[in-house]
Amino acid sequence: MIRALLILLPLIAFPSHADGFDFEVLLNGKPIGHHQIRLSVDQTGRQIVQGDADYTVKLLGITFFAYQHQHRETWEGNCLQSLVSSTQTNGEPEQLTLNRNPDGYGLTSLTVTEAFTLAEQPCVWSYAYWRKDFTSQRQLMNGQTGAMSAVTFERVPPLAASPQDIDPARALAVAQSPTRSPGTRYRLINRDQTIMVDYSPSGEWIGLEVDLAPNRVLTYRLRAPL
Repeated sequence: MIRALLILLPLIAFPSHADGFDFEVLLNGKPIGHHQIRLSVDQTGRQIVQGDADYTVKLLGITFFAYQHQHRETWEGNCLQSLVSSTQTNGEPEQLTLNRNPDGYGLTSLTVTEAFTLAEQPCVWSYAYWRKDFTSQRQLMNGQTGAMSAVTFERVPPLAASPQDIDPARALAVAQSPTRSPGTRYRLINRDQTIMVDYSPSGEWIGLEVDLAPNRVLTYRLRAPL
């Protein structure tokens, strides 16, 4: 489950009617937490994204999985300028810092320090699901670990509400997940997993879905704009 959650976090872009997003997070349709994202612009015109995610999976009052993640990103134009994130996964800490400089990018975590020239990484993107150009990207950075992954996107029909249209191997888990509204769905594939990303008919990001394991589906459901 842990690695499946890593890519769900960093963000950007500004909906015309909102200053952020408030997502309910569900596992097989049962609420386990939230991810709230606030968007703003600083005095220099840079775009600021601040997020807080908190998931807890319990059974009979016993905590089996606990995840907290805070992140702050700064974007200028079309590129990520800086990112700072702090994560606790079942009590294990992770920290990540990314900064752009005239020569490229510097990345630091608790275990790794790396530098990338502009020739190697001219414009870093995180998993910015709501940004207009998101589905045109071919490489994205994990905002928790700093790992870069090649990605592909495929436009697919929105999730069918009819049970007979659902893959039998996922029928139980999907049946317990929220029904989607009509809109647009993309299949995002990276080296680790596949994510279904959902947009409203007007093109606004409204949720996502990822298979964590057989019969386990993690869902982001938009509760309200912030």
